[in-house]
Amino acid sequence: MPRTANPEIKETLLRASLRCFARNGYQATSLDMIAREAHVTKGAIYWYYKDKAELFENVLQDRVAHLESLIGERLSEKMPPDERLQTLLQTVLDFYSENPDFASLLGILRSGPDSALGPCGANEVAAYYRTVRNDFALILQQGMEQGVFVQGDPATLAVWTLAFLDGVILQWALDPQEVSIQKMSPALVAQVMRGLCNERG
Repeated sequence: MPRTANPEIKETLLRASLRCFARNGYQATSLDMIAREAHVTKGAIYWYYKDKAELFENVLQDRVAHLESLIGERLSEKMPPDERLQTLLQTVLDFYSENPDFASLLGILRSGPDSALGPCGANEVAAYYRTVRNDFALILQQGMEQGVFVQGDPATLAVWTLAFLDGVILQWALDPQEVSIQKMSPALVAQVMRGLCNERG
């Protein structure tokens, strides 16, 4: 585990590491690159992390925790299911819009030499998708029970919903000049809602 020290330096390392991993991929990024990006010594990295794999895991964990924090801030149990779903969809899109390096990193992990990272990356990425899917599935289950959403398996519909968003986000990460999630967000959210809501919902 990383040793406790200056949280500002640790934050700087996480941000610099994310930029490097997003730009170069996991395999091609060295701790020397990260140290230069963060304007620290290589020894400073070892103060917090035992190796590149642990640093990479912490980068992913940090962004997932940030997304979960945003979801917690914006969603309320008092909201009706359709409003909660709409808010969750918009929150996920806003998160990626504000974290383009993370979107690029996920794109790299899905293809190319880093697509077979092994446990150091695959487990964290899988945990990230599992967390978001569960958030969607819970809202969908509640909405189905209230007759707001079309009937179906909540877990399956959650996979479909996330796959739809994921495809758009990947295209944006690869070709931001042609695909803008900032401009497309309202239409994307509306399309998903039309596909999941009952007419009376």
